[in-house]
Amino acid sequence: MIRVSVFYPNTPGSHFDVNYYVANHRPLCLSLLAPEIRGFEVDRGVCAGPPGTLPAFHAIGHLLFDSAEAFYCAFSAVSATIGEQVARFTNVEPVVQISEIVSAA
Repeated sequence: MIRVSVFYPNTPGSHFDVNYYVANHRPLCLSLLAPEIRGFEVDRGVCAGPPGTLPAFHAIGHLLFDSAEAFYCAFSAVSATIGEQVARFTNVEPVVQISEIVSAA
């Protein structure tokens, strides 16, 4: 199983509309990436450790696929449409990491 994590850095002057991301962007991605996508979780940053500190990331989207090839196949056809959506919920450049899940509870 592959996890595609999309990190949205919390930098000075940045913003992130988590409500839009969850209510609009996530369902769009699920629709466009079907049937290859297996799941899509959203984490909203709370703090960087100690209470009251700013989180390093506004949010992180975690998309699950059977393989990197399945992700690339699904994403390549719709990347422009998904990319156009980013400006609707944030002004930061997302950082992407593709990981192999080697252990899960």
